[in-house]
Amino acid sequence: MLDVRSTFLPVNISSEEAKILGTLPANTTPLDFVMLYVTEELIDITVAKTNRYAEQYIAKNVIPPHSAVNQWQSTEENEIYAFLGLTVLMGIVYEPRMSMYWSSDELYETGIFGKIMTRDRYLLLRVWRVRK
Repeated sequence: MLDVRSTFLPVNISSEEAKILGTLPANTTPLDFVMLYVTEELIDITVAKTNRYAEQYIAKNVIPPHSAVNQWQSTEENEIYAFLGLTVLMGIVYEPRMSMYWSSDELYETGIFGKIMTRDRYLLLRVWRVRK
């Protein structure tokens, strides 16, 4: 059997000092750092591909009358930012089930989720983002 501990050596990615290759305002916020990675171009591409996939899916499939897909409306940049923010927040605030983030039960209530986006809309956007 191969002993991974004796044969694996981590690669030295860079011996240079790490640098931020973007401009940051004087009073930076966590969002400023996120925006170095999540650019407007990336959001625009996400919006376009999400809308295109949804339109193609709806055109090619028979959608049952009770399906949330019948409520589909095209997304836009602000909604994708909100979707990503809620997704990141789910990594910080843990609930055992997805639906519990929108629960009004005192034990599970996390009010910010319902104020930002409805559960059904979040789940619908999530479906389009998960599929290829």
